[in-house]
Amino acid sequence: MNRSRGIVNELADRRDEAESCGSLAREPWRRSQRVAGERGRQRKIQVETVETAGRRLPAIVLVIAFLVPLLNVIPTMDGYLKASPPERVFLGFRYMARDHFQYGSFVRQAADEGRFVFENRFTTEPQRPSYVFPFFWLIGMICRFTGLSFPAVWELMRVVTGAACLIAAWFFTKSYFAAERERLLAYLLIALSGGIGWLTALLPAGALDRQGYPGMVDPFNYQWNWSTFGTMATPFWLIPTGLLLVTGILLTKDPPISRAAGWAMGLVIPPVIWFVHPHTGNAAYLTFGLYTLAPAAEAMWRIESISLAKLRDRVLTSLPFIVSFAFVAAYLRWASQDQVFKANSEQAFQWNPTYSVFLYPLAYGLVLVLALFGMRWSGSLAERPRHFLFAWMLSSFILATNPIFSGVKYQYLLHLPLAIFAAHGLIELRRRSEQARSLSRGTGAVVLGAILFVNAPLTIFKDFGKTASESDIYYSEPELEAARFLLAQPAGTILSSFQSGTILPWLSGHKVYEGHFLLTVDMNAKYGEFGAFLDPKIPTAGKRTFLRTNDIRYVLYGPTERQIGSLDPAIGLESIYDKGGVAIYRVP
Repeated sequence: MNRSRGIVNELADRRDEAESCGSLAREPWRRSQRVAGERGRQRKIQVETVETAGRRLPAIVLVIAFLVPLLNVIPTMDGYLKASPPERVFLGFRYMARDHFQYGSFVRQAADEGRFVFENRFTTEPQRPSYVFPFFWLIGMICRFTGLSFPAVWELMRVVTGAACLIAAWFFTKSYFAAERERLLAYLLIALSGGIGWLTALLPAGALDRQGYPGMVDPFNYQWNWSTFGTMATPFWLIPTGLLLVTGILLTKDPPISRAAGWAMGLVIPPVIWFVHPHTGNAAYLTFGLYTLAPAAEAMWRIESISLAKLRDRVLTSLPFIVSFAFVAAYLRWASQDQVFKANSEQAFQWNPTYSVFLYPLAYGLVLVLALFGMRWSGSLAERPRHFLFAWMLSSFILATNPIFSGVKYQYLLHLPLAIFAAHGLIELRRRSEQARSLSRGTGAVVLGAILFVNAPLTIFKDFGKTASESDIYYSEPELEAARFLLAQPAGTILSSFQSGTILPWLSGHKVYEGHFLLTVDMNAKYGEFGAFLDPKIPTAGKRTFLRTNDIRYVLYGPTERQIGSLDPAIGLESIYDKGGVAIYRVP
């Protein structure tokens, strides 16, 4: 019995010892599980932090978003400061003034008449309203309900749309860079970088002219073509650019957006881009097409087999954005049935200036150099964002260099993708090269920053010395009073010089015989015909026939008209206004 008890006790002791050893053996495993769990929680916190950082807007981003368009208001303020009324009254537009006066005509139609589909009031041919410009309609509605002037709303929209575009660019950078510092670098390059084209402002006006080529000064006289910062000069370029950034976010989103959301967004956003600014719309549709083909193109470049599954997925994702062109095509088919719209479209195709690629080293400077490195090492970027950026860049380049249709109108779109590639190139250079890291510190960083960012402030101030001598941004007070007088008169076509006709559709609301180099049908012929009307050698009967044939109701005769010729009193016009050297006559 005692022996049995002893055996039992021994077994119990061995069991306790085994349990103790097992507990000791399991302790490291438990500890490792606790550590793994803690690491998992930390990773979850880090992921949530990154996602939150991706969604938030740092204060510096907001400051730059509003600062950049506000800085672009300075040239407009300079125009007001250099005015000397009543002889020289500034009309509110420093750059491309005549184009802005054209926009004013559409804005007035929206503000005064509630139109959404506009007519062309820079020509006399019979027409039906066929022009759809949602941005000008929006500005007109704001003018209508607030009582603000067109120039005031334009400046307001410059700030609002400029800030919105840059904020969209900030969220766009998330697809390319994980770290906030890297995103800030890309954002700064988008918002503020430029080339060294400002150096051409130091050259004489005729510098480097060769055989009629406009030399180096002319291409860089229009700084908005070469940088996103300069693009702030034209607010209705900013809305489509911001929307193109949004489509880039949607198309490259991981995980992808749902098919339903893709169709909803794809059928709406691209047509809006096109109707706000058709040139940007053309570039957007070409971007969507190239993005769709990018997987196949990349596989061919690498001499690899094309993944049909990947290509199919890309087609299904991009299809709504491409199919939406049907709305644009339907509008163009309808609008082109109007002969004036058709004639204007044909004239637009005849205007086909482009900027040579040999100007690009000056135009983009170090941004271009860094962008080439970024493209070289772009394989480290996520596939879909990389494809979209290449598609944007290539579509902009193809259209900007095309010899058929207004290449300069697409030039501004090239800077933004180059800036993102440049940010990636600089990051990769610093990662791969100790020499690059050392050169981008201290004094080197200051020099690098100056080369990249000095263009922006010089773009603003480079034309200050020319402002006072610009002839098309100032009109005399008597000319403006005459336009306001006509605003109160019954509708009718006005015969005047080209210079006066530029502002009359905006300020008077009436049609003019001539006034815009693209919107006036047969502009060159009409320019000559008006000169003949003021030529004393032309018989009076021929002048009366001219007035009757073109359904002219008013004749404006002011300073610019007197420089062309004299008004024949034998025509029998009825004087209804004469003040400050500007006379207006009614055709009986």
